[in-house]
Amino acid sequence: MGPVDEGSDELAARAGLKLAAGGRRAFHRADMAAAANLLTRAVGMLGPDEPQRREALLLLGAAFSEIGKPDQAETAFHETIDLAEAAGDQAREWRARLDLSLLRARFDPGPTSAEDLLREAREAISAFEELGDEQALAAAWRWQAQALYWLGELGAAAAAAEQAVGFAERVGDRHEQTRGLQLLAASLEEGPTATLEAIQRCEEILARAGDDRFLVAAIQRKLATLYRMQGELGEARRLADNAVEIYEDLGLPVALAAALGFERAGVSWVAGDLEVAERDLRRAVDLLTAIDEKGLLSTIAINLAALLCEEGKEEEAEHFLQVSEETAAADDWVSQSGIKSVRASLLARQGEFEAAITLAREALAEAEGRDNQLWRGLRRVSLAEVLVLAGEADRS
Repeated sequence: MGPVDEGSDELAARAGLKLAAGGRRAFHRADMAAAANLLTRAVGMLGPDEPQRREALLLLGAAFSEIGKPDQAETAFHETIDLAEAAGDQAREWRARLDLSLLRARFDPGPTSAEDLLREAREAISAFEELGDEQALAAAWRWQAQALYWLGELGAAAAAAEQAVGFAERVGDRHEQTRGLQLLAASLEEGPTATLEAIQRCEEILARAGDDRFLVAAIQRKLATLYRMQGELGEARRLADNAVEIYEDLGLPVALAAALGFERAGVSWVAGDLEVAERDLRRAVDLLTAIDEKGLLSTIAINLAALLCEEGKEEEAEHFLQVSEETAAADDWVSQSGIKSVRASLLARQGEFEAAITLAREALAEAEGRDNQLWRGLRRVSLAEVLVLAGEADRS
């Protein structure tokens, strides 16, 4: 029976390798549902000592994260860590640990701070430099860019993202290149780069995106906000609509919620289509609630609360303010400053002007210490609105 069993094991291994290859292809074209299916089957056929099993598990965790299945993603990352540690595979062990930290920061932001992720990313960069692993360095620089982006250090985030893209291009890692370019565009959009320069650079990235639909949608999202800032609302709406359509087709709930809650709702809000903006914000909240995502939910919920406050729906605004308070991490300065800003607006509408002005100034102070022009501008507008309600517009 021995030779038959060995032959069966060999056949299973070959089938597992083919499934893993198919899963990688699906992953790199952002078909995460197909990637999760193929990679799950591959993992079931590859032996624990196979390096390809560790790589398949690493990608499987990332795929599960993108389609809103954090528990399955965490299981995959833990197994990767265990197998990599046993095999002395330092690069994959580091990558799985950092992907796990990133997952927790998105779905359960309390225990894992952006500072924690930044520290881990910098340790990983040192480790990967010693190993001479450029593919792993691409991922580590992306993690550093993500942490810096969350901390509001957008000039540094853009520089880190460019490092990630450079390493990814050298080793031909399309996934890391796409994610690095996505973070670069986000940092250009919200950071100190002049709007016209940011548009030019994002248009250049879009022009080279080719058939990478995930990257196309990611850059169109950022261009939508940039064109909105230039007053080109028609172009902004077209770009936001295209991004939403792509994310819907790809089945990516977190990315879809972001495009609905930030870019498309933002265009409608500025255009005065408050009902349309509210509908998109509510849909975004529902998408994130359904998959128990908290990192993004806290910010979109506070944006919805701000819109409802502007519409005079103060009871509903209070509800979504509480949603944000319950889900925002202590170091999530965007959500925390937004909470203060909306609370200030509600207090001003109730005639409690001094408390409202104090809170609005605190919200602005939190944003002023960051390298994020977009959110700083929004907090300044919120303070000005509170001062107008208080009859003190000359202090704005």
